Amino acid sequence: MVTSPDYYARLRIPSSASDRDIRQAYRELSKQYHPDTTTLPLPAALQEFQKLQEAYAVLSDPERRRLYDFQLEQHRWTTSRAAALPNPSPRQPRVATVTSDRERTLSAGEIFALFLLSLTVVGCLVLTIGLGLLRGEQLLQTPSWFQVTTPAADVQAIALPDSEPAAIETPALLAPTSNDNPAAS
Repeated sequence: MVTSPDYYARLRIPSSASDRDIRQAYRELSKQYHPDTTTLPLPAALQEFQKLQEAYAVLSDPERRRLYDFQLEQHRWTTSRAAALPNPSPRQPRVATVTSDRERTLSAGEIFALFLLSLTVVGCLVLTIGLGLLRGEQLLQTPSWFQVTTPAADVQAIALPDSEPAAIETPALLAPTSNDNPAAS
């Protein structure tokens, strides 16, 4: 990108100026800003003359001028494009505009794909439950690793000392069945 000021404006010529126009403008301005011939203070004259020499060095070389013109045009294009974009309001943080660029509505194809995916998940669940019922298995049962056994000594320690030991009933769900104990049969 162009970081320096406009060299054409420094030489006071249009961007379509010929090589002869560039040389002539440089000679006239160098007489005006040369430290030996100007009425400006020496530091200001040196600074202006160096800026003038820099502009002439770029614009007098055809290759450097072509590159400079390209960069200048690119800079003008990006600044005009940035000016055309809506400015975020001062109340909205800069991050909000970045995230809003990433949020978009789903296309019809994406919605259809999500529909097929959810239909597949629901279909698998229905198929699994249906096959389980057809085989005659229980839907809800206690896992085999969840066995609660309480030793008789612990049961007596839980009972109150003033009263008779109460009989603790084991829920039917947790009681061992004849199917669970292969040694009993």
